[in-house]
Amino acid sequence: MSQNIESVRKKILLSVFLIIFIDLLGFGMFIPIMPQIARTFHASDSQITLLSTWFSLATVLSVVFIGHLSDRYGRRKVLISTVAISSIAQLLTGFSTSYLLLVGARVLAGFASGNLSAAQACIADITEKKERAKFMVIIGLAFGGGFSFGPAIGTLVIFLCDTLQIFANSHFKAIGIAACALNCLNLILLLKLQPETHPNFAKNNIRNLFAMIHKSSAQKEPAIEQVLTIKQNLKIYAQNRPFIGVMVCMLLQIFAFAGVETLLPILLNDAYHFKETMIYKSYIFIGIITLLGNAFLARFVLKRFGEIVTLQFGQLSLTLGIILIPILAPNPYVLFMALTFLCIGTSISNPSINALVSRLSPTSSQGFAFGLSQSIGAFSRIIGPAFMGIAYESGFFIPALKGEKSLYISAFILFTGIIVSFEALRKIRRSFILPKENKV
Repeated sequence: MSQNIESVRKKILLSVFLIIFIDLLGFGMFIPIMPQIARTFHASDSQITLLSTWFSLATVLSVVFIGHLSDRYGRRKVLISTVAISSIAQLLTGFSTSYLLLVGARVLAGFASGNLSAAQACIADITEKKERAKFMVIIGLAFGGGFSFGPAIGTLVIFLCDTLQIFANSHFKAIGIAACALNCLNLILLLKLQPETHPNFAKNNIRNLFAMIHKSSAQKEPAIEQVLTIKQNLKIYAQNRPFIGVMVCMLLQIFAFAGVETLLPILLNDAYHFKETMIYKSYIFIGIITLLGNAFLARFVLKRFGEIVTLQFGQLSLTLGIILIPILAPNPYVLFMALTFLCIGTSISNPSINALVSRLSPTSSQGFAFGLSQSIGAFSRIIGPAFMGIAYESGFFIPALKGEKSLYISAFILFTGIIVSFEALRKIRRSFILPKENKV
């Protein structure tokens, strides 16, 4: 019986992985060429970085709402709706005829990306709190796979267009069609594979899984609970000081990294003189290292050191990677070493944050908690790219910080966040993490 239940859990985790992975394949296909798309409409570097700002603004407006909807109506319905919206957004991105239409397409895609909170809640629904960190690595694996194979598929699409002499000088449209097709496939798989995991709406086989999980962790099986309103949840989380501490740490990390992430395609072209194909190859490298980091390194480090220490290691690795990117440009060997540190940093810090969000949140509002964290992260992605876009163009009137040297500002912000959050994270580990582990 327990083997059958464990098989159900594995199928759900596989389904969640595929949902995120395929969704990010389409997203990854566009990332390396988004600046080129914008530049065809004569967009400035600041306007290019603002595409990420508009995307993140839409995510901020949607992610808490989507997470709350998944608590109220179930995870599956929300995932189906948002994947359908994402497929439309990918098609519109490829067929945009002006910068304004491109912004609209990215806003729609940003709204759909709020479904990550529902996917994270699916994992939280079917896992024990003490083991949640290693299962949250699935999110990182999906991201790594998407960022690895997405650019590879984009490169293949461009190669086929050139070979078959179709979509001449319209590679963007071909990539838009391919990304939309992948999302349609994602929708079919979601309809066939993904069951409802919310305790209030799950079927008997899933509820048997709940019983097994909570029996093994010496907790009561979750009863059907009244879902609180957004206002009630916000009031509770405003008083959750450990949760706020993790959110502040995450906000500073994402603010610093988001600008680097957005500027990278521009920087590879301007500072390293990479052409379109080489930019795609760089993103394939990033995806592969991130995938390997999530598959092997993250689980080991999390199991050995726990979420807090792993998060701090990850942020230090990110800082080092950001510093190395501009320091010896245009040396490609230094670049790929720097990208390795970036990938390792994200591979181990992101699942640590996700696990802490879940562990510091009530069972009845996991969707809301992940939605709130994604919203805060998206807010950082609004101001981070806009801030770094200005820094890249002007250096804030300091020549030594202009262009690729603007990444030193990101490194300084991230390192400041590490220092500021060190004591707060230590207190969370001592007061909230270790006592719960000792009770199990």
